[in-house]
Amino acid sequence: MKHSRTADGRIRYESRRTEARANDARCVFDYAAGAVLQQPAPGSLEFFLVERYRLYSSAPDGLRRGAVFHELYPLCRADVRAWDESLLPLDGFAPTGRAPDHVIMSRGVDVTIFPLERLGSS
Repeated sequence: MKHSRTADGRIRYESRRTEARANDARCVFDYAAGAVLQQPAPGSLEFFLVERYRLYSSAPDGLRRGAVFHELYPLCRADVRAWDESLLPLDGFAPTGRAPDHVIMSRGVDVTIFPLERLGSS
């Protein structure tokens, strides 16, 4: 996977899956921040989709979880110029052949990540 950012703020992600079943599948996403949106209300779809305060990571000894603290993300519309569905079939999803239904983004905030804890019993 690689990432680039243009001088005018456009963001581009390119990914290539190399395992045998992926047959060198690739995808590209290209977007930029658009109009600023109001803060989402707790209980709204945007709040549910964006405000996450846990992260998960796979480790050799099992799944780990960490608490995350951050200010509310300032949201904005995303100007999406390229998106790709070529990886969906690898996980059993059918490509839709249409633009995404709902796209928002944040320019970001600083986050504090607390030490990861191993989940489950030994």
